[in-house]
Amino acid sequence: MKDINYSISDEKNYTKNQIKKIEQEFGNIQGLSDILENTKKLFGCEIYLKIFKEAKNTAEKDYERLNISDDKNSYNNESLYNKYPQLTYASVLDKPLIYLPSLHGDLIIYTMFISTFTLLSTICNVKSSHLVRVERIFNLMDKVMVLFDKFNQDLDYTPPTQNFYDKLKTIRWDKKSKKLFSKIQNIRNNITNVNSKNMDMYNTRFNLTENYLLIFLAASSAVKREHKNITMEDVVQSHKTYYKLINMDLKDFL
Repeated sequence: MKDINYSISDEKNYTKNQIKKIEQEFGNIQGLSDILENTKKLFGCEIYLKIFKEAKNTAEKDYERLNISDDKNSYNNESLYNKYPQLTYASVLDKPLIYLPSLHGDLIIYTMFISTFTLLSTICNVKSSHLVRVERIFNLMDKVMVLFDKFNQDLDYTPPTQNFYDKLKTIRWDKKSKKLFSKIQNIRNNITNVNSKNMDMYNTRFNLTENYLLIFLAASSAVKREHKNITMEDVVQSHKTYYKLINMDLKDFL
């Protein structure tokens, strides 16, 4: 596909205007300004572009080593359930052929669990320059689901259990939080197109994976807060965690 000659200055100005509108509508939410600023910093971000380029390759390797059937989005090796209890916990999540939460009810689905794993794996792969072991990715996933942006601190924590995943399955959007999430999502989608200089289907798939991870973490935040709906604070928390993962040096942590 031929490159699109975006005007970076025009795109940045457009993003600034979009951010101003979000701040005017949701400006009283603690931490929102910081995540909007970090969203803007994704323009031309070298590490973010590396993660973008590597995502498909790492996901394919993860599907193979977890023995996931791409067309059925399911696990084919029962022994993996014994080795990685997270797979058993996540099996409670629905696997719809078409994702229409307004129709089938569940917001958090199995694909979000898989997308969270593969994107975390991609980030670790890029930062460590090798494919990180499955158990380490699941360990990181457990931590970000309960510690969020404090995942790298030496804190006591209880990894998510079956009960945690059962609650994830019941989480819903708060109307205003969904609106905020969508507005930030639109900015990030545009940045992906500008960074890659095109608007092809790979961009769409990458942004969908990002969104699934961010929704999954926002729902985890809601569970941790003992809420039934994702609040705007949960949206901020999920973005803070994701951006910290992107920008932090994980070599020592892994």
